[in-house]
Amino acid sequence: MSVRESLWGEIPAPEDLPDLPKTILREQAEILTEVTGGALIGEVSQRNQSSQTFSAALSIQVPSLDNYIFNVVSIAYPIHLYPVTIQDQTGESQGHVCHTVEEYKEQLGLILSSERVKSVIAALLSQVLADSPTDS
Repeated sequence: MSVRESLWGEIPAPEDLPDLPKTILREQAEILTEVTGGALIGEVSQRNQSSQTFSAALSIQVPSLDNYIFNVVSIAYPIHLYPVTIQDQTGESQGHVCHTVEEYKEQLGLILSSERVKSVIAALLSQVLADSPTDS
C-alpha cells in the first residue's frame, strides 16, 4: 500500500486565520444583545451573492415589539475577504470600500456609533420600557 503525500503545502492553523468580516459583525450583534439585556437583539444574516462573493447584514430585532426589525448595515466581500464594501442601511451615508480589517472596523464603528443609530436604539428601548409591565 502506498503512503499518502499531501500536495497542499502548509495550511494555516486556525489561530493564524484573519477575522472574517461577518464574524466582526456577529461580535457587535452579540455586544448589543448583552448591553441591552436582550431587549434588543443584534441579528446577522448571511446571503451569498455568488460563488466568489459573500454578503451579510446586521439588524436590530425587538422581540417585545412583535419582532420589529431595523436594518443597520450590510457588507459584501470576496472569497479572499478584502476589500469589504460596507453600506449604511440607515440612509445616513454612502457605501465605503475598506481594504483592511482596520479600515473596516473603523467604518463599522462610525455607523454603529452614529447619531442616527444611537437615536433609533434609544427610541426602541423607550418603547420596550413603555410596554413593559411595571411592578406595583
